[in-house]
Amino acid sequence: MNKVKSLAILIGVIWGGMATANEHIYRVRANVPIVLDEPASLADLIDTSSLSSAMTKNLAEISVLPAQDKPGQVSWTREETVHNLRAAMTKFLKIDSQARLHIPESVQFNIAAREMNEMNVGYELIKKWQSECADCRMVIESLSLPKVNSVQRWKIERVGSLPKGSFSVPVQLEVAGKKTLPAWISGRLLIERKVPVATKELSSSVRLAPSDWSREYRDVTFAKDGIPTDEDLKGKQLRQALPVGGIIWAGGIAKEKAIHRGELVKVKASEDTFEVSMAFKAQQDAYLGDSISLRNPKTNTVVSGL
Repeated sequence: MNKVKSLAILIGVIWGGMATANEHIYRVRANVPIVLDEPASLADLIDTSSLSSAMTKNLAEISVLPAQDKPGQVSWTREETVHNLRAAMTKFLKIDSQARLHIPESVQFNIAAREMNEMNVGYELIKKWQSECADCRMVIESLSLPKVNSVQRWKIERVGSLPKGSFSVPVQLEVAGKKTLPAWISGRLLIERKVPVATKELSSSVRLAPSDWSREYRDVTFAKDGIPTDEDLKGKQLRQALPVGGIIWAGGIAKEKAIHRGELVKVKASEDTFEVSMAFKAQQDAYLGDSISLRNPKTNTVVSGL
């Protein structure tokens, strides 16, 4: 009973029809360019121009067509598309339960080897690095490609972790005669991320409010400090003043004192069957994790603790 009901829902979703207010329409492309030797995913099949990078990434992980080893075309009728997408749609509905696909009369996959040029190589590199930083904007400069003629196929073997500036990655080339040659691709990667930026001059004595910053894309390629969340900033103080447009880094937020000089601090000592606690007076200010001197107000004994 449940299997029959699920199948009916699935077919209804794929075939589309009139959409309700709660349903999300995703349009399937009639012509789908596919790279030789690489599988096609829902991200290739569906128009993703208006989707978020997170959704596009999820769709890219759902396969719809195995990798093809010969150039040419693979065509599906609408009925074949419905049948062939059943497994993919089951996975898609777990991501978006209101998904509906608008399917054309036919879908044609055009399989071709990628030309080895700056646009294609740059796209492939950024696609691989994007998995490490979904919210990053990346630009490749000074891209240098192997000077090899008659390249029929190429494959980037590995890109490593997200580089800071210059990079060099290995690539395998298949030239005429199916001879495989190892080569290298080099260039410089620039990374931008949304960071909190001061909307007005900020002094170190003022507690931050949400109106004190906005999020803007800035170059973080060589940044050594972390990017604080909005929750990290609310109500906090800065270590030093910032001008309008200055970036608020995690290290620029003043640490809150856990203990102030003169405060009474309860010190506990315990074993399995008992616990003893006493009140000591702090001899200095201290942050979380600092070592601090404490004085027993009755005996004037000074002890140290964390």
